[in-house]
Amino acid sequence: MLAGAAAGLAVGTKGTALLALPGLAIAGLVLFGRRPTRRILGGLLLGGVAAVLLGSYVYLQNWRLYGTPIPPAFALESGVGVMTGQGFVANLGRILFTFVFADLTGPLNDPRARPLIAPLTELLGTIGERVFALFGIPTVVEGVDVPWWPTFTFIRTARDFVPEGPGPIGGLMLILAMLALVWPARSGWGPRLLGLAALGYLVGMALTLRWNASAGRFLLTACALAAPLLGAVIERREPSDRGRRWRWAFALFVAVWSAASGLYALGLRDHRVIERLAGRDRIGLLSLSPLVASHEPLFREVEEELGPTAVAVYDTLSGVPNRKDQWEYPFFGPRFSRVVVPLVRPEYPERMGLLRPLAWTNERLVEAYRPSYVAVAGRRPAGGALAQIGLDGCFPVPLRHGKPALPWELWRCRDDDPRSVVENGDFRAWPMGLPIGWNVEVAGEGRLTASWTDAEAQGAEPFRLRLDYRAGDAEDEAGIVQEVPIGGLRGRTLVVDARVRADLEGAAVLWVDDGVTATQTANATAGAETLRVTHRIDPRATGLWVHLDASGAGQDAIVLARTILAIPRGGE
Repeated sequence: MLAGAAAGLAVGTKGTALLALPGLAIAGLVLFGRRPTRRILGGLLLGGVAAVLLGSYVYLQNWRLYGTPIPPAFALESGVGVMTGQGFVANLGRILFTFVFADLTGPLNDPRARPLIAPLTELLGTIGERVFALFGIPTVVEGVDVPWWPTFTFIRTARDFVPEGPGPIGGLMLILAMLALVWPARSGWGPRLLGLAALGYLVGMALTLRWNASAGRFLLTACALAAPLLGAVIERREPSDRGRRWRWAFALFVAVWSAASGLYALGLRDHRVIERLAGRDRIGLLSLSPLVASHEPLFREVEEELGPTAVAVYDTLSGVPNRKDQWEYPFFGPRFSRVVVPLVRPEYPERMGLLRPLAWTNERLVEAYRPSYVAVAGRRPAGGALAQIGLDGCFPVPLRHGKPALPWELWRCRDDDPRSVVENGDFRAWPMGLPIGWNVEVAGEGRLTASWTDAEAQGAEPFRLRLDYRAGDAEDEAGIVQEVPIGGLRGRTLVVDARVRADLEGAAVLWVDDGVTATQTANATAGAETLRVTHRIDPRATGLWVHLDASGAGQDAIVLARTILAIPRGGE
């Protein structure tokens, strides 16, 4: 029953675990097929039930949603139907070289070991090239390899190393598995069956999966099956002292190398897993991967922006035709407190090869879980794509770590926010004259008129406040202001966003004043723009005022405002 539960969890976690079942089934038939007692049959039944209960959930979900138990994206990794004999030989050779014999992940991958690792890497690469040439093993197989995936190479740089391959100790386990199959018969059935299961998995992997530069983790199953053979070699009793010393030294080498490699990957390498696992949130755990580490500042910034609201995730990428490239994982918030709405590009079912349409369309998802924000990945501007799926009322939020450094944008789809300390920041409440909470402030000879506009008649951008400024001279200032209760805000950071549109560059000025210091910014274009002021409130602040002026250009101007939000950051 425990074996069945383990198998179910393995298959439910990663479908490649299915490749171990043929070898294990053969082992089971050899061991128990000749004496199928009631106890064995009962154990198989209970184990099968445990495996189905623990491993079938995701496949049933796939069948319900997509019409097939196999994940749609599996077609990208699977070589079934296109694999050739040449592709199998090439896969087997590339997998063993990359993740076993040339995998030096560990202390040798430290920059301080470059004087040693460089010649060793070149030596291994030279040996690999000659072995491949001797046996006629190709390094690229047309029709089997995915064109846009990283290609196989004999020389691996430090940047290429990912701590997921089994490395030399794993290679030793696989060698012992092969030896167990050709060793004299007196070695017994146990080692032979373990060797068969481990190598059978390796062969099945090379037969069914395309070449993948990150496939080292799949080999861990084969190493787990072969690991008892390594233990048996070390534990075997030798009649002579010399034999015992040899085995003792061998065991010491395996233990020291494995411990050093593991501790290096966990604590001494750049990933610092032990240090970062302690108290890390979801973003921190994702950032342990070198592929995601560069995105951590972006995801941290977005996490601060979102708050306890629903967020949609969308991508406009087109480089990979049959894959969904967006990442939902970083956006769930602590303890899955946030609703994440996954949106897909047009023709998604056709590109992914789904057997039935998706149960939910983008439009239905947006209607049912109206998101406050949309995180968009892609090089192209996202505005037009969002309008096509019913999110035409959103506007971009300035990000320090988004475009152009990383192909990400964040769009806000709501004009109000419960975290904002500004009253009536969306200008919906207009009893008479001025919006509730706001006052007109004019310094000099200029004049300012604040009026309500018909947001519905404007289309996608609902600007509700109109500021008409008539200049007296260039030094005049005129705009609207709101005094915010400073309460416990002293010493905290206040992020103020204003969505505006002005007919002159520099006319709209957003600024925050705490009586000690002031911070301001102005519009850089004559189109719709999101102004942002990040102001640290002085501990000696005498008050707090949020201003939006229409006089920054020093001449007559019209400024439209959609929303002004002031959200505190940092602890109380």
